Amino acid sequence: MANLLHMNVRKPTYGVYSGSKDRMEAALMRKLGRAWIRKMRAYGKYCAGAYKDGDYAWAYRERPAIGFLAAAAWSVERGVALEEYAAAKAHSKSARVDLYTGFHPPCESRYRNYLWEAKHGHLSITASDAEQKRIQMKLLDSAGRSASQVKLGGDEVGVGVAFLTLRAARGISEAKALVAARGVCIKAKRCHSDALLIAYLVDSIGVHYATHRAVGILMVAKQCPVPKRGAKK
Repeated sequence: MANLLHMNVRKPTYGVYSGSKDRMEAALMRKLGRAWIRKMRAYGKYCAGAYKDGDYAWAYRERPAIGFLAAAAWSVERGVALEEYAAAKAHSKSARVDLYTGFHPPCESRYRNYLWEAKHGHLSITASDAEQKRIQMKLLDSAGRSASQVKLGGDEVGVGVAFLTLRAARGISEAKALVAARGVCIKAKRCHSDALLIAYLVDSIGVHYATHRAVGILMVAKQCPVPKRGAKK
């Protein structure tokens, strides 16, 4: 368990956005993002009662973030999920992707299948706008390259997703940390207006480390371009 220093509790801030041009897909992604946030908050609430120091899901790295996204998928639109899903890639017929999710909304006849490749990083909430964008794009590009290697079939969609743990220097007051973290998330939405999904959670109780504290998490997911089948090289 992470060693926590409990501060004055304020209501967490969270938000969800989808820039998908497909209206039904955008609604599905927003539901998925909200469910992801609910799962993380439920974990924090449980640990606050079960353990003296508590714990927070978003203070961890890629695997837990993907795990909570998988858990969220099971609660959305008859969804299913499987981590480390077997899939063929450009360099191998026997490879795996970080996460498979499938949905069959009652109002649609089609199935919606997504193969996710994820990367995780840390983002200082006081970094310059240029540095924040650089880190986000580096992670998204890396995840996108991995997802673009997946050989898709049927209605499958390749998705690159970046999970960013928001970090604040320990010397920053709680109020300033909250404002700065929220600002980072709002700017991310503007920067990635075409994102398949953006979801974030900013909490007033931070997980404290030696030089900083983790005050929330930002997820940015983008669909990978799909090459036209049969197109001439």
